[in-house]
Amino acid sequence: MTNPLGRSFLSYKRDRKAEAELLIAAQHDVGVPTWRDVDDLDELPTEDEIRRVLRDPDTANAILWLTPEVAKSEMIRKVEAPLILERTRQDGVFFVIPVAAGGLDYCEAAALLDPSFTLEDLKQWNLRKLAADPIGPAEAAEVAMRVLRRRVAAIHAFLPAGTPLKMALHTRKAAASMANSLSLRWQHRCEGREARPGAWKDFLLPALQTVAKVIEETAPERAVEASGLASIPAITALGCEFLAPRRLPISWEQYNERRGSQLWSLNAPRESTGFQAKCEARDLSGRDLAVLISVTDHVEPAFKVSRSDLPPFRALLRVWKGGDPPHDLENAGQAAELSYLIQKEIRKALKEYPEIVCVHLFMAIPLGLAMMTGQLLNNVNSVQTYELVSSEAGKSYRPAALLHPSGC
Repeated sequence: MTNPLGRSFLSYKRDRKAEAELLIAAQHDVGVPTWRDVDDLDELPTEDEIRRVLRDPDTANAILWLTPEVAKSEMIRKVEAPLILERTRQDGVFFVIPVAAGGLDYCEAAALLDPSFTLEDLKQWNLRKLAADPIGPAEAAEVAMRVLRRRVAAIHAFLPAGTPLKMALHTRKAAASMANSLSLRWQHRCEGREARPGAWKDFLLPALQTVAKVIEETAPERAVEASGLASIPAITALGCEFLAPRRLPISWEQYNERRGSQLWSLNAPRESTGFQAKCEARDLSGRDLAVLISVTDHVEPAFKVSRSDLPPFRALLRVWKGGDPPHDLENAGQAAELSYLIQKEIRKALKEYPEIVCVHLFMAIPLGLAMMTGQLLNNVNSVQTYELVSSEAGKSYRPAALLHPSGC
């Protein structure tokens, strides 16, 4: 039986390599693991290996990318397409997304298949037709969303009631695992610790919006357990898409060398932490709030190095604990308590200084706390996150994801 957590097979003609790259990247953005010949084909007889992969239970679905070049591909017309369509008919979990691309209309796309190798007539199928030739990132994202929707529906039907949907989010190198329902692999959008220019706005934040929306609509009330090797801005952005008022249950697998893994969520009974907060007025002409949160390290030194590149701040809010960090948050209850303290103090500052239009987060905190902090930003119009980077002047903060939690 098909493993719904398995990979997405891309059937395409190599003449369309650029489009294939877009389709693979778009699926990785939203958490779909993939199989493509140039990435995953071993040094084995090609046809035999393709047949093995398409019959493998760990191949969960296929994209059948139908373009004019397919007419000259015996491998697609006689092997890949017939096997994909046959398996779709025989296996209720495996699915295919056939797409008429490259300027083809429905009839032209359907006519590409060799009738002597399949009984299927794609004229009877609900083909997706894309007008753009070649496609761009927007069309690739549309196809990836369709794959994601079918995938989450299959996983939701497969998992027993009460079993969480597991999600991994990686901005740093990490192995893909089919233990996860979704594995958002963003390394291709990053250079070192930072996302490439435009990646947050054009790809990563829309991907998170798509993932949250699909889970909300396709797997209602299914809890999510998230984990991963990712940046603080990425996990804060994840929290913003799973805002507490939205009632999408999510927890973070927080790892500690001494205690191992714990699930942190806002639902944990809150426990005292000893953290305190203080807000001070700054530039009367400023319209921004700086929030400095020091848990795993001091934030102030890098903030001072970065100051010349930052806007004038109307006020500065510090969240800290006596003594030098790192400060240990022992459990989910302490993380929840600190998250709500941060929320309360930000709200107080916005009330005190109503001219503030953007909150800037400078945080040295555990990833689980970053997610929970993001979940509680629902009353904030604009949030600028920052990535800590090293330079000749020392460690400094550079802008990362700009979030709009309240939807404004």
